Amino acid sequence: MPKFTTVPKTVEADQYTGRNAQEILVWMKGSELEEDLLGSYIRVTTQRQVIHIEKDDWIVEEAPGEFIALPDDCFRNEYKPD
Repeated sequence: MPKFTTVPKTVEADQYTGRNAQEILVWMKGSELEEDLLGSYIRVTTQRQVIHIEKDDWIVEEAPGEFIALPDDCFRNEYKPD
């Protein structure tokens, strides 16, 4: 079976704290925001996708306009600050 190695790359990322939903909406250039009243999650609609983000998840822009949400532990295992 062939093996593959990921190419190191620098990405932009922000962590949802339960209090920064508007900041994330603006950064993602979102058109719609659904927010849990307790701040436990948000759902952001962009031109390309709808993404569900839990409190403490990191949002990573993998390519222009394409985002993924990663739990804190997964993000910290995968990415290191510059």
